[in-house]
Amino acid sequence: MTTFAKSTKFLKKTILFLLITCTGYLGYTVYTIKYAIKISGDYAYANQHSSPQEATANQRIAAWKKLMRENRSLNVKILLEKVNNFFNQLTYIPDTPLQGSADVWLTPQEFLEAGGGDCEDFAIAKYFTLVALGIPEEKLRITYVTIRPDNRPHMVLTYYSKPEEQPLILDNLVAKILPAPERMDLIPVYSFNAEEVWLYERIDKARPYGKASSLSKWQALIERIKLQGEYK
Repeated sequence: MTTFAKSTKFLKKTILFLLITCTGYLGYTVYTIKYAIKISGDYAYANQHSSPQEATANQRIAAWKKLMRENRSLNVKILLEKVNNFFNQLTYIPDTPLQGSADVWLTPQEFLEAGGGDCEDFAIAKYFTLVALGIPEEKLRITYVTIRPDNRPHMVLTYYSKPEEQPLILDNLVAKILPAPERMDLIPVYSFNAEEVWLYERIDKARPYGKASSLSKWQALIERIKLQGEYK
């Protein structure tokens, strides 16, 4: 086995150990994504006492609601492009150890309020928005990858038209949605949606690994979404 292969295998084991084995279970049933997003009416704009930053954040959220109200009848290709383009306008803010706080996955509302976030925040916002627009959750996965040549960690959203086919990649670092075979810079490690976790045995083959209920960050995210009242 080559040094690169050994390194990749060790990386996968380490990631799964940290994210699944050590994360624990938060103690409630997976909140399956049959959410009905509240998209009736625009998000309330800031009143006269709000700061310019708050007003801008409210405008972003209003635009998000409008996107979902007006585009439910579009075909999948156009829908993916519209959602991808909408969120890719926000600022990419990579997490760094210097931030001094634990990495928290943002809800779509928190992401829009902040005006930016890390790669997983882009993928999460696209995921929930597309589900709210009627894309079946089994066709979507949030996918942890490494980027060649330096194995930099990254997250993207993947869309599977059929389970056996290679997915389309929605990436905040690349404007165009491309099929996985055209993104040879990405090495998938694991992926998940509301129900399952998959571990990649090779670039084009993943196997079921466990239930998404074992991912504590994912469960904490769902809990905050419920508390914020954006989904019911």
